This record gives sequence, structure tokens and C-alpha cells, in this order.
Amino acid sequence: MTHGSHRSCLGNLFLATFVALTTRDVSGLPPPAESPNVAALKRKLAAIIQSSGLKDAEIGVDVVAADTGERLFGHNQAKLFAVASNMKLFTTAAALTYLGSEFHYTTVVAVRGAITAQGELQGHVIVHGSGDPNISGRFHENHTLAVLESWADALKNRGIVRVTGDVVADDSLFDREFACPTWPSEQLSHWYCAQTSALSFNDNCIVVCVSPGKVVGSPVTVTVEPATSYVTIVNQCLTTDSRGPHAVSLQRTPETNTIVVGGKCRAGAGSFREFVTVHDPALYQGTVFKETLQRRGVAVTGTVRRPVEGELKREGEQEIVSFSSPLVPCITVANKRSQNLYAEQLLKTMGARLSGEGSFAGGIAVVRNLLERLGFPPCEYQLADGSGLSRRNQLSPVMLTSLLQFMRQSPHWQAFYDSLAISGVDGSLEKRLGTKVARGKVRAKTGSILKASALSGYVETASGKLVAFSVLVNDYRTGIWKARALQDAICEALCQYAG
Repeated sequence: MTHGSHRSCLGNLFLATFVALTTRDVSGLPPPAESPNVAALKRKLAAIIQSSGLKDAEIGVDVVAADTGERLFGHNQAKLFAVASNMKLFTTAAALTYLGSEFHYTTVVAVRGAITAQGELQGHVIVHGSGDPNISGRFHENHTLAVLESWADALKNRGIVRVTGDVVADDSLFDREFACPTWPSEQLSHWYCAQTSALSFNDNCIVVCVSPGKVVGSPVTVTVEPATSYVTIVNQCLTTDSRGPHAVSLQRTPETNTIVVGGKCRAGAGSFREFVTVHDPALYQGTVFKETLQRRGVAVTGTVRRPVEGELKREGEQEIVSFSSPLVPCITVANKRSQNLYAEQLLKTMGARLSGEGSFAGGIAVVRNLLERLGFPPCEYQLADGSGLSRRNQLSPVMLTSLLQFMRQSPHWQAFYDSLAISGVDGSLEKRLGTKVARGKVRAKTGSILKASALSGYVETASGKLVAFSVLVNDYRTGIWKARALQDAICEALCQYAG
């Protein structure tokens, strides 16, 4: 399945045709007869597609034995589709393959300048970013400030009670193209469009909490978590006596951190909470860190800024504390929870570490290398980001099943397999495939963007064998539920397969 050299598409086509013709001419024999079980499975899956009610949609399906590669069923398996969050399978597989499951992110907090006997740092506090997406409350009992407070306490433990200089946010490992150009521009305030940065904090979002006022017609109460001066709230939302649900809108003005709260909030109802993205995550983290330092008893005179050229060399610095987090939990959050930010942070991390460029393009170059190993040259597909939010990602079902077979033989197999959602149990499959026949038998990655639905992964069959599958549906005119029903029906049929 792998190539050692870079061949052109024309060369690949010629070689494939030559091999096919040579094999057919030399053998002169018909292909081996398929088993009755495989034939029955093909009829069953074809009937499921036929009865799906998705006649106007583009449907691609590929099913192969995970250990042998035997194709059990194919339908438009070589056709290109928008794969939505199934793109994360390639991103996480590439991260495990090229960074390794033992890789750790390490963020370093250092100081530059003299520390006096009175505890005054006559210089700056510098945070050197590594691309780590885990500086949040996710692995700290949902305590958003846990990591930043530990950094502040480390400074105090060194005897520092005052900083005459600045908090310097070093985000130089990544570029500052915070969002992919082909993401939907009208959705950039939503959590799933969180900006990328070598210094991240709280999933690069802020929680906006809206509570109804005491009197109908009065403005609502708006607070943010964590409390910070980094965002500005414009409150245009009123309290209403409507019996319907809240109709609150939250919109961050592009290229700013002004969040406009609009709509109406029902009187007497509970609070409304939603994650909203921030602009320029490194300065967000730096601002909240400065505010945390001050709350923990370390006064800071200066501002929050990025490093100047000489500060990037780290000469004359004294490390105060480092924060390390492993790769494997990042893989799990990206796949099981389908967290876009984690996928994009992984993509740019690969670019920075392996391509010398912490950018979308740098990371995509690494993913392309993996696809090349699978036998697919760049002209056969399109890539735009690491999460699948862009419709420009165009891949085929056979590319996905090839990846799934590759990871089945990988030394990082268990980490990859464990990162996938479990049918009827957890992650994005918690409420799907929970029937007696399918519960716990499917490990897969979901995916959905406008008029594109995807499900790819592994099924444990009735005979205890593992099959790799991909079901991609594009351009459906009905609701997404029909596409998901098709995917679930195919998975249930594979769970019952006895071959």
C-alpha cells in the first residue's frame, strides 16, 4: 500500500492499469468466488442504501476486513466527498505516527531580570507556548484557572511579589493565521470555530452567562467566565414575558473582542450560558494570567504583549515552572468529543515540529505524507484544515478505510482505537447505535457540516472480527437524520455479519 517515491498521478494511473492488465492477462483465471456470507452482506448493504430515502444525495461506502484488507462492500468508494469531522481521523493518526504517543507538550514560564531581596522582579514574566490545547479546566475538575493559578503560585514561591515589567506571551511557535480562510465566516463566534494559537487558554473561548432581569422589559444581567477585562460586552438583550424558550444571540465583532448580546431572555427562567470564541488567544491567556497573578498577590506594573526579537532566544532567562501534558488525551478529546480546536492545535504542532512551519499548510504537509504512505498522491484529494470544518477537505471512503487499516497495524493502535467514540456509550456516539446488537460494538468518528454527514471507524462483527468502514453522505436535501439513519443501519448490519 505504500510508495517509497513521489510519482505523478499519470504515472500512478499508468502503473495501476499496467498491473491490472498484466495480472488479468497472465492468470487468465476468473476472480475467486466470494463466500455466501460476503454475498449476503453485499445484498443487504445495497438494499439499505436503496431504501434510505436519500435518492438525490451522494453516498459513498467502503467496508473492508481490518486485518486482511479484503473488500466486503463498496459503493462509490473512490469518489471524493466532504468528510466533515472524519478529517480528524487523518490528523490524529498523523500525530500519533509522526509525533509518537509519548510526545508531550511543554509550556514554560520564565522570568528575565533581577529579583531583589524585597521580592521585586525588575523585568518581565514570559510564557513560552508549545501549542498545548490543555491549559483549561478540562483535566482539572473544571477549574478554569487551575493551571494559571499554579503558575502564579510558583512565582510567589520564588519570592516574587511584584513585577516591574510585562507579561510576555510568546506564541511564536505558530503563525498568526488564527482561523482557516475557508471556515464559514458567519460562524466564527461559535466555539467550534475557536482560533488556533501556540498559547491557548480555556479552549480559546469565554463563557457568556445571561440571566433575566427582575422586571419585564429590563436589560438582562451578563457576566463572563473567567472574569476578565479582555472582552467587552455590549448588552442589547431584554427580559421578556414570553413563555417560549430563550432567544438570546451572542456575536463577537470580527477581529475584536467585543461581544454583542442580543435577543430576549424569558423572565423567571434560569441562566443561559454559551461559549464564545476570543480573538488572539495568546493575548487572552496573557491577560488572564496577569489578572490571576494580581489576585494571588503578585503585582504587575507593565502590560501584556508579545516578545520582541531578542526575547525569543531565551538568553538570560530563569525558568520558574513548566507545564507538561501528554499527546494521547489530546487525541481522545479530538476524536471522542470531536473538539475542533484540539485537531487544529495538533495540525499546527506537526507543522512546527516536522515541517518547520506552525501553520495550516505546514501541518497539512505532514498529513499529505501519511496519505502518500497509504498510496494516494496529492492530486487525488484536497485538504484545508485539521478538523474538517472546511468543505474544502475532499477525500474518499477508500482513503478512510485505508487509513483505518494502517492504524490497525500501527504501534499506536490502542491509543487510536481507544480515542474513538463507543456506540451507545460515550462521546459523539453516546446517543446513537444503542441497540442490543450494536451497543459497544462500534468505535467510530462522526462528522457533520452543512449537507455533509460522515461516520467512519471499526465494527466488531458477530464472529468477533473487526471490519473498517466509511459511510459518507453529501448534498442531501432532507434532514441530516436520514443520513445518520443510513450510517446506523449499515453499522447494525455489520454487527450482525458472521463472515
